Amino acid sequence: MLFNSIEFLFVFLPITYLVFWALSTARARYVWLALTGYVFYSYWNPWFTLLMLFSTLVSYTAGLDAALGRHAAAKALPDHTRDG
Repeated sequence: MLFNSIEFLFVFLPITYLVFWALSTARARYVWLALTGYVFYSYWNPWFTLLMLFSTLVSYTAGLDAALGRHAAAKALPDHTRDG
């Protein structure tokens, strides 16, 4: 499926858009966009689903590590949230 294909413009995009705005929470919207991204890329080549899953897991794990301050580079940075 290409961005300028009939399937994308008149089926995939409208469904994605309408469901996105029908969802009430930001978390549900993010999950919906991730799922539709998987569908879009796997439509052309199903093996891309594995690549995207791997990329998603690596990014999610790195984000958790950064948010929790477990990464060595994050610990080396000065903490400007405290006074003094």
